[in-house]
Amino acid sequence: LLEWAVGHPPAEMPQCGEETRCAGGGAGYSLVFPDSAMRMATQRLDEVRAVGGDLVVSGCPTSRRLLAQAARAERQRGVDSPVDVEPLLAVVRRSLNR
Repeated sequence: LLEWAVGHPPAEMPQCGEETRCAGGGAGYSLVFPDSAMRMATQRLDEVRAVGGDLVVSGCPTSRRLLAQAARAERQRGVDSPVDVEPLLAVVRRSLNR
């Protein structure tokens, strides 16, 4: 579905599927350790850029929230290659409107 929506196979993170790394929000981690969670989310954005990506599509609302928060912080710091974060359904809906 994602390939159809964006028009090409999505790039996968080096560790994906069962080996996926947490974005920092699992089990309320971000509530207890917000600074550490933000570092984890920023590391995930670095991994996205490392595979040539500029968009993270996630079905996990907690991951999206943390990744989007990290992406906003990067934009405020003037990071050269910003990453967008969106839910799958938003990407599919946009492709239907083309």
